Amino acid sequence: ECNSDRVQIIDDGTLTNETRLGALADIELVVRQQQITGDLLVIGGDTLFHDDFSLGAFLSDFGKLQARWKDDLGAFAEVYTCSEDAVSRHGIVEVDSDNVVTSFLEKPKPSETASRLACPCFYIFTPKALEFLSSFLEEMKDSPLADRDAPGKFLPYLSERMKVAVSHVSGRFDVGNLETYKSCDQYFLSRQPSAT
Repeated sequence: ECNSDRVQIIDDGTLTNETRLGALADIELVVRQQQITGDLLVIGGDTLFHDDFSLGAFLSDFGKLQARWKDDLGAFAEVYTCSEDAVSRHGIVEVDSDNVVTSFLEKPKPSETASRLACPCFYIFTPKALEFLSSFLEEMKDSPLADRDAPGKFLPYLSERMKVAVSHVSGRFDVGNLETYKSCDQYFLSRQPSAT
């Protein structure tokens, strides 16, 4: 059930793809315009995780990390292990024994890292982290849009200032075309109980 009083569409004023603000600037616009002062969950619309993913468990783990690290926690992200041949198509994170990000590699060659942890757009940002978003966008304002568009571009900047921790899921579907949509559909259909 949808409570229409809580659903809002925010128009950033963009009229063409060439003049778009970019995802990060859109997030910052919403935070500022809606005066968001709490945690913010950001999800890429093309991401579906395998059936072992639980939003409740993810949020619970985030709460435990907030209690442990207080204001030092900037973000919590979902990661999954990708295949070696997929490394160069994804943002890859390296983490320490506490699952805190030590580095971000944007589409590295498999030989450039031992990590196979891909980090799709699925994050919770803390209010303190969102304060850094404006700083990041200001510092990057003269850069090409590609360098300041995707939320993943902000994570390396943030991880130099605050802890960015990760949670692991077994896999993800990037539902970007009909072929991957069909693969995703087959995966979930195969997990439904058979009607006998």
